[in-house]
Amino acid sequence: MRIKLFILCFFISTSIMAAQGPKEQTLAMIEALKQVKANDEVSYRQVDAYIDYDFLTSQSIAPHRSKFTDKQARQFMGLFKSLIRKVAYPQSSTFYNDANATYEPAVISGDMASVLSETVIEKEDFELEIGYQWKKTNGNWRLADLLLDEDSLVKDYQNQFGRLISKEGVDGLINRIEKKIVEIDEENAKK
Repeated sequence: MRIKLFILCFFISTSIMAAQGPKEQTLAMIEALKQVKANDEVSYRQVDAYIDYDFLTSQSIAPHRSKFTDKQARQFMGLFKSLIRKVAYPQSSTFYNDANATYEPAVISGDMASVLSETVIEKEDFELEIGYQWKKTNGNWRLADLLLDEDSLVKDYQNQFGRLISKEGVDGLINRIEKKIVEIDEENAKK
């Protein structure tokens, strides 16, 4: 019975999510991020539903893709997704729980959309413009990139990974990500 209920809830939430536009997706994703607990797979999966990880992880290495074998690219994409989940989700939870934000209406162009926000954390006297870049995939809006004060997070990843690949090669990049994941898992185990 519990499995049937879970499956029913999953399909209902997926169909509701599909019907939402980019601004509604932005707000729902932020609410899901606020609920994240470190190392909590259930809350991580709720946020995963809003992110186009295939696009995000592949675009992060796109300028350097010719240096990857197919196996290395698949390994990198899986590891990078894991790293994002373990680092960005808990940090975003803290950030959004402390922040006040206003959101502009979505600007949609074909299968891409942008939602801009002005985000303020008053106790830190901190202000940031965030652009949520959405991509329509299989009829659903999924987050593809973030613009932080107009700087693309994907472009930043491309630059960082390019520097690491130049110095240490693709295997060096993969090893660094693997080591970082192990460090985070060890830190979480101590808590």
